[in-house]
Amino acid sequence: MKKLIISLVLIFLFSLCSIKIYAIAEDINELKLTTDNTQIVVLQKANSSTGKELVPKGSILGVNDIEEMTFTYTIFIQYGVKVDYTINDIKINNQSISSDISDLFNYEFKVNIPENHHLQLEIFDKTEAGYFMEITVILTMNNPTKTQFEEIRGQQLSFVVIFQSIEKTAPNTM
Repeated sequence: MKKLIISLVLIFLFSLCSIKIYAIAEDINELKLTTDNTQIVVLQKANSSTGKELVPKGSILGVNDIEEMTFTYTIFIQYGVKVDYTINDIKINNQSISSDISDLFNYEFKVNIPENHHLQLEIFDKTEAGYFMEITVILTMNNPTKTQFEEIRGQQLSFVVIFQSIEKTAPNTM
C-alpha cells in the first residue's frame, strides 16, 4: 500500500511539472521573435479594464477619467535578434480615421528586461536560447478641437502593435 501511495504521489508531481513546462512553452510560442518567426502583430483595443475614459493630458480629471492607458507585452527574444516596434492601423469603431484624428493620440514605448530574463528551451528537439523583454505602450491624447472631440467621444479606439525582428547588418570590412 505504501508503494502505491508513493507511486501515485510521484505520478501526480511528474504530471504537474510536465503541465508547467508545457504552459511555459505555449506562452512563449504566442509572443516570440526568432530567426524563423520574424513578426508579431497584436490588435489592441483601448479599453480601460476599470471603466475609465481617456482624456487629454493636462485636463481636469473627473471621476472616471485617466490621462494615459498602458499596455504591456512580454516577448521572448532569441539571442541575435534585434527588435523593432511600431503602431499602425489606428481605427475608431473599426473604421479608418483621418490623420488629424490620428495625430491626437501619442504612443510612448518603454522597454524593460526583467532580472531573470534568460531562458533556454529544449522542447520537441528544438533548442532556443534567448531572453524576455517587456515592452510597454503608453497611450495619451492631445487636446482635440470641438469637431474632433465630437467625432471621438465615447467611441472605441483600436490599433495594431507590430513587433518585428530586424536583420543585423554585417560590419563593414573594407
